[in-house]
Amino acid sequence: QQKVDDAEAVLNIASSVGRKIVSEKSEEIPSSASGSRALTKSQVLSALSDAYIKLGRLSSAELAVGAIDHPQKRAIALSKIGAAYANQGDRSKAQRILRKALALSDTSEEYSHDSSRVYALFSLIESSAEAGFPDDVNNAMERFLTLIEKDESGHDLVGQFFVLGKLYDSRGISPTKKVDALIKQIEAQQNGDN
Repeated sequence: QQKVDDAEAVLNIASSVGRKIVSEKSEEIPSSASGSRALTKSQVLSALSDAYIKLGRLSSAELAVGAIDHPQKRAIALSKIGAAYANQGDRSKAQRILRKALALSDTSEEYSHDSSRVYALFSLIESSAEAGFPDDVNNAMERFLTLIEKDESGHDLVGQFFVLGKLYDSRGISPTKKVDALIKQIEAQQNGDN
């Protein structure tokens, strides 16, 4: 227990420093820039959140993630925390955090150097499945497939489709009619492109 407390104390210091990084506004980051303070802050706080999760210190992980300015990166980190709460047996808190992450991903504006919304939704689908919330899996999957269908970039995501298919199968999740319909639309688009 002392080692875990010592590790958390070190993480707390790093988290305090990371939360103090002042991110640029999205429009202040040149499109040609390969990095930014916002990106550094997101990477540092996401890594710290992962470390807190490994220690089982989920409220500290939430505090670190709350300071991430990139909304999609914050949604991804929240999805990991939600799955961790479910693994600890707090299903109510897990579902609340996963739904908060989905709402954040859905409603946020684009931010330079942020992860894509598709990637955030993919993470939410995985975490919701791990946590045992099939309705939330289908809800996030509908959004994921809608983005893919509109963007017509499904050919770039063949690997993710395979992973999601296996996830549905291994967890015994039944896709909704809307998920089935979206998959068929995407298949038709892909077949029309070939």
